[in-house]
Amino acid sequence: VKTTGTRARLFNAQGMLHDLSRTSNNPLSLSAKEKAWILANPVITVGINPDISPFEFIDHHGDFSGMSSGFIQLIAQRTGLKINVRKDLSWTEIIDHAKAGDIDILPAIVRSIEKQSYLDFVPPHISYPMVILVAPNKMPLHTSDDLKGKKVIIIDNEINPSMLRNNHPGIEIIPAKNMTHALQLLSSGSADALLGNLPQINESIEKSGYSKLRMTGITEYEYALSIGVTKGRPILSRILGKAINSITEDERQAIRDRWVTLEHPHGLGLINLTLIILVSLFFLSIML
Repeated sequence: VKTTGTRARLFNAQGMLHDLSRTSNNPLSLSAKEKAWILANPVITVGINPDISPFEFIDHHGDFSGMSSGFIQLIAQRTGLKINVRKDLSWTEIIDHAKAGDIDILPAIVRSIEKQSYLDFVPPHISYPMVILVAPNKMPLHTSDDLKGKKVIIIDNEINPSMLRNNHPGIEIIPAKNMTHALQLLSSGSADALLGNLPQINESIEKSGYSKLRMTGITEYEYALSIGVTKGRPILSRILGKAINSITEDERQAIRDRWVTLEHPHGLGLINLTLIILVSLFFLSIML
């Protein structure tokens, strides 16, 4: 695994360096101001991205589902906050409402400099390595260094294209609106590779049937999702930060295990044993 700095310091997909350390097992301890804020604001409004399963989505029953829903459930239990999920809005509308201050939090969003103009961020609670996917007739690319001079598909708002251009001269970025679109582009021969997060790639291939695509490399880039708190709510940010820090590694692993599997269900070889080991080492590195 190619790393930068210490084992617990990784670049997120927007080129921002942050520390990932073992979660605290301490019980949630709120200050008098924080308790008073909850009493005055017992319900928080949540906006979700319906297009990033298994991280978050609306299921066929119309319920808020995915990994972020597990974290939000634990936060609600520990703080006493009630959750109002806006399921009637598109992601574009959610962002507009967040900018206007009409939504309190976005529970699974990639931190970026642009988003910091309207959101404050709690430390990431969901993190996966960015991996390299290639079509069967393309040369395997094993590390991010191999992306130099290649046509590479990235999903909008998942990774910073300027950072990739700076780090890998000659790279040609091909944007995709979502993972399904990205897999279509890769299968059609429009690019040399797709750079994306492992859980979404695995789930999307299972659903769409692009089983001949191959995952050939893992990179130092990280797909890290945080809770974004709309500006003007500093006490809520502190409350959520304490709640996230109180979630144990066992609890986090239980959430991951519910929504993510690291093997292809049809045995078609999307993820080989070596890469499973590398991803496992990634999680060990952020725990130690």
